[in-house]
Amino acid sequence: MRYVFKVAAILLPVVVLALGGCGGSSGGGSSADPFSATSTGGTSAATTTTTTTTTTPTTPVTAQDPEFSLTLLTDLVSPTPLTSLPQVDVNIGTVLLTAELLNISGGVFIDPVSNQPVAAGAAVPNQTVSFTVLAGPGTIGYITPVTDKNGVAKALFTTGNVNYTTTVIVEASATVDGKNYRSYTSFQIVRGTGVITLNTGSQTAEIDPSIASGHVFEQLIPFTVTDSNGNPRVNVPITLSVYSQQGDSPVAIDFLKSPVTEPNQQTITTDSAGKGIFNVSVTMDAPSPGLTVSDSIVYKAVTHDPIPVIAYAGAGYTLTAKKPTPPVLAISPGSSVFGSDTDIFLTLSGGVAPFTVTSSKPNRVTATINGLTVDAHLVDASDWTGDVAVTIQDSTGQTVSATLTRK
Repeated sequence: MRYVFKVAAILLPVVVLALGGCGGSSGGGSSADPFSATSTGGTSAATTTTTTTTTTPTTPVTAQDPEFSLTLLTDLVSPTPLTSLPQVDVNIGTVLLTAELLNISGGVFIDPVSNQPVAAGAAVPNQTVSFTVLAGPGTIGYITPVTDKNGVAKALFTTGNVNYTTTVIVEASATVDGKNYRSYTSFQIVRGTGVITLNTGSQTAEIDPSIASGHVFEQLIPFTVTDSNGNPRVNVPITLSVYSQQGDSPVAIDFLKSPVTEPNQQTITTDSAGKGIFNVSVTMDAPSPGLTVSDSIVYKAVTHDPIPVIAYAGAGYTLTAKKPTPPVLAISPGSSVFGSDTDIFLTLSGGVAPFTVTSSKPNRVTATINGLTVDAHLVDASDWTGDVAVTIQDSTGQTVSATLTRK
């Protein structure tokens, strides 16, 4: 569309000479570098460039023809002194793109849809805007691909899932009145700092050292990875290691079985809920019977981000060796009668040496022990009544008695 304003015939040669000296100022040969423009104002730090492309008009163009500007903004905050570009956390995952089309010339543009004029400096409605990812991962989802009454069209950029920091360049383009206009914005996809939550806890065990020489503590260590907003971080590799240890118990982390799906046996990738579980084993030797040993371990979990997220968690392991159950102490015979003999020999079984022996009435009967044989000796040869108890005790505290009487 071209708008030619009628002028008096007497001025026509002057106008023609003036146009000849301009040399086609609206042609495409003067396009600026789309990536060298400065950032726009406002809360967005988008990079904006307007490029105009057209062919040499067959009809002379007056200074009253409308020209347009296309501006592309994002909802990202402006970069800090530590960042060169605005950034979006991949765990948030979306960027709102806003393209604004304005009539910036002195000419009046007639909207072909509403057939209403768009004055200079006003927003241009009903124009199709295309959004394209020129570099980096991610996809575009259209929200309002046609400019509204404010000259605004919007689209939603989705980061997808990436494990690294990368730069994205997005283009917005529109064709208005036969001319092409483009604008660009750049930002970075990054991983948020986030938090790793490890659940360890302590374990205790008791073993019989006569049966087992040690114990293997098998422990599941679940973890959750979230970003700084509490959203789960998906498909994030986490490596677990032993950071420090009180003892020297062998520790195995994530002892996998074939087929191994993780490239590193100490690395697990979070699932769709940002969770994972490590399988840990700690092997401890049995202490002496009746004693207890312990080991304390601090585990370290770390992400593979350029600036890694790190978490520590401690776990304690305690192993007690039971004292063995001694064999039951017994004596045979359990009772005897002194007759003409002055010695009665008793036999012990079971128990744990050494043994001690006592007589309830040593003035009548004395008792000595040699190995597993107890010698009960009659001291009082008179015809006494009642009985005498000979008691044996082993080293574990077991006792047994035999009853002796006089005929």
